[in-house]
Amino acid sequence: MNVDALAFLRGLLPLFTLALLLTGCAASSITGSQPAATVLPPTSTPAGALPTFSDWRVAYIGQDGTLHAISQNGASDSRVSAAGEALPLMEQSSYAVFSAGTSPDGHYFAYSSDQTYIINLAAHNVPTLPLATLAYAPSALCWSPDSKRLAIDDASQGWSIVDVATDQAMLVPGSVAAQAELLGWIDATHLLGLTGHPGDSTRILLSLDVSSGARRTIATVSTGSLSNPIFVLSPDGKQVLLYNIVGGEGDTIPYRPFVAVIDTATGQQQPLPKIAQLTNGGFESVAWKPGTETVAVAIAGPWLLDLARDTAIRLPGDQFPLGWAPDTGALVLSDLGDLRDQVLPGGGIVPSAVPHLISIMPSLSAAPQVLVQAAYALPFVGFVRTA
Repeated sequence: MNVDALAFLRGLLPLFTLALLLTGCAASSITGSQPAATVLPPTSTPAGALPTFSDWRVAYIGQDGTLHAISQNGASDSRVSAAGEALPLMEQSSYAVFSAGTSPDGHYFAYSSDQTYIINLAAHNVPTLPLATLAYAPSALCWSPDSKRLAIDDASQGWSIVDVATDQAMLVPGSVAAQAELLGWIDATHLLGLTGHPGDSTRILLSLDVSSGARRTIATVSTGSLSNPIFVLSPDGKQVLLYNIVGGEGDTIPYRPFVAVIDTATGQQQPLPKIAQLTNGGFESVAWKPGTETVAVAIAGPWLLDLARDTAIRLPGDQFPLGWAPDTGALVLSDLGDLRDQVLPGGGIVPSAVPHLISIMPSLSAAPQVLVQAAYALPFVGFVRTA
């Protein structure tokens, strides 16, 4: 499966798991006079370890293969690398890299191909690169709420947990870990799994204790009438957003938009018919605001969903929501979905001439401000801070 397909099937950009390739109906909308987008030019600093800062900064991978951390006002753009070189695997744009993004505390960045790399962004010297060898590229990487452990879904072995302090990995006991798709952490000791395949008529959400392997069925979800259902776990592990998209497995089923939330404690399923009607479902990206029932999605432009009230409003612009800054609540967006490379008959690739950018909306009533712009892809990997 290529990276674009994996990202699409996982709802494109939930913060728990990213797939990086380095190379509606009427609704009420926010109205009023909107200022023009403003470019905020960054000031670059030399490669190396990140400086000390307590504010949350936007992290992305640059063309040079290093991780950049740009302040929310665009005033500074620092970068971190491995001994001045590109981070492992990031030096070649043809690599497919699966990423957990940055950890909840902003101190680590994890990604994987044939190995799992965990970069200590808070180290004020050359970052450490602990490795955990895998038999195959994983299908999911998920940070624990306390940022101390990384859960890995390796289809060949099941699930495993890596302790970032010791770089010790252990397999999660229980056969279900080898049979279910890893969705993320419910809390510090339990992982959420999903059994079955998109074309199955029934999917089961399971809680699995990472130490004992004890399992609990959270909910049995009938998906027989849904084309390609997508399950996205909230950052706090309390809810699952269920929606469906056109295409993929189950594409023979006529598309009928469906949106619901599932409580991971009780298993209660709450349909959201107004959101489904207003947006026509089929979200292209999902960015869940931590600790809330607010979700930003893309459907030919950004929308803001209130899951508690079953409402949706259209936001300014036409970009894809990526994530919410933990300190200011600003929304980060991208035009990555509009980036199209031209594949030549001989197999070569001509990069798109359309500039790529990452933007930020400090206020949801304001037009996005451009943080960084380039002629190549700028994969967003989350938010970082080092103090």
